Amino acid sequence: MLPKEGIDVIGSVQEFARLCTSDDEEDFMRAMTDVAPTFIWEEIIRTRPDLAEYVAQSQNLPDTVFETIALFAPWRARYLVAMQERTPAYVLAKLAKDGDSRVQKAAVANELTPLKVIAELRKDANEEIAQLASLAWTERAEKRAGKHSGRPEVTWDVPQPPGNAESENGEVPRYKSYFDELCAQRGLTENEVVRGFDPRDPQLPLAPEEPWVVAPWGEEGYVVGSQRGAEFAAYEVLPDLESAVSLVARLVREKPETGELPVNAAERGHRTAIGIDARTISRGGKPGSNELRPGDLLDCFDDDKAQFLFALGTPLAQRGISLKNEKPYRVFEVMAPLPLAVLEGLTAKTASNPGGGAIVVLDKPLRWYLDHNFLRELR
Repeated sequence: MLPKEGIDVIGSVQEFARLCTSDDEEDFMRAMTDVAPTFIWEEIIRTRPDLAEYVAQSQNLPDTVFETIALFAPWRARYLVAMQERTPAYVLAKLAKDGDSRVQKAAVANELTPLKVIAELRKDANEEIAQLASLAWTERAEKRAGKHSGRPEVTWDVPQPPGNAESENGEVPRYKSYFDELCAQRGLTENEVVRGFDPRDPQLPLAPEEPWVVAPWGEEGYVVGSQRGAEFAAYEVLPDLESAVSLVARLVREKPETGELPVNAAERGHRTAIGIDARTISRGGKPGSNELRPGDLLDCFDDDKAQFLFALGTPLAQRGISLKNEKPYRVFEVMAPLPLAVLEGLTAKTASNPGGGAIVVLDKPLRWYLDHNFLRELR
């Protein structure tokens, strides 16, 4: 990138070197404040690595130069970049995994380093880095998730009882969160529900896929939903944590009514697949809002948190997703037209499967559609 006309420009490696080593304070200030073409900065880093730390302190660096420093400059320059608030987040992510622990520590301590990277570093082979990352995680992630809310009814945690620092056997009692206490009251285990972070926040890590997830939603609300890969599907947003945990207890304990699998299920599933295929072709092969009709049959190998269904009988090779054998095979009948947010289309062709399977993508967990009588499970 070239600088605009009418401003002071550093035009060569030699000029920058002279400005940095000059006894004149104004020359040094020019080195720190003047702009330069990107190729000049990169040439300085490549040919004069001893000047890289001066480049790192320049007030007019484009993002690509920060990345060049992170990749090729000596450790002191990388360290300076790792400390700065103006360093792009993607560069800080690289520096947090730098080969020099001094640079790593600076990046981990930087509040702009992506939290997903900090989360990964809690298990770093370097114990010192892992401890620092854990401290940064506790301070940043839990605060970001609303841990320190002043309202008792929406806070994650409750304080330990006063005067109960140690139990009778001398052990410090486990610090239980309010969420833990609510789950224990309702007999819910960590295999059934976990607390997550606001799924709309790209800096926070994803929740696990197996259990139901309860997570903060904005300043006061909580959301109950399911995680599948990078996609979170919300079942419902509720005003308080108690209501959210109670909803999960209902989802776990109560099961919707089921119907009987018809003798012509295979034929109806085939018609469902033909309909999805024809409509997708009419859209030029692109997915679109579903046009499923009452009586169409769908299936899946998944539990109530599923986000993908297929036309009944779709060959496994065409499903485009890995089959987890521990999940049950289930069949569903469409009872009412599904919301337009539910998409239909054909699975993409990849190296591992031929694609072409008739797929339905839900915008909410499968259980929501069962509870609201859009779908009925058949047995």
